Amino acid sequence: MKRLLLVTLALSTVLVSCATVNRDIPDGSPTEIYFQRAQAETDQNHFDVAQAIFEQFLQQEAGTVEEKLSARFEIALLRSKQGDSTGAIRDLQGILAEFQDVTKSAKYPAWIKVLSEKKLLDFQGSPAPKT
Repeated sequence: MKRLLLVTLALSTVLVSCATVNRDIPDGSPTEIYFQRAQAETDQNHFDVAQAIFEQFLQQEAGTVEEKLSARFEIALLRSKQGDSTGAIRDLQGILAEFQDVTKSAKYPAWIKVLSEKKLLDFQGSPAPKT
């Protein structure tokens, strides 16, 4: 009986360890991998893990300006889902500050600015400053 219990316990430990999700993304992975993994974690309500994945992506040298701004926007949304509206507002204001530099902002996707202004308005309850 003890032997059966030990075998069952050992087998269940192996099965549980195999079910563990590998959340590490190797350096140099395509951008899509980061966004897909972060979305999968968000779908499971693992907001802190999704945020960490986006932050890992931002530390990579790869990625377009649009992808980097999009990741920053997603982090702001994740902060909000975790109850950190102050951090989300700060992140959104930081994104909008990027659009202040006219020489750079002409290359930035307008949708990120529009959505950041809208979300900031949702948080603050007043119109976002025009940039």
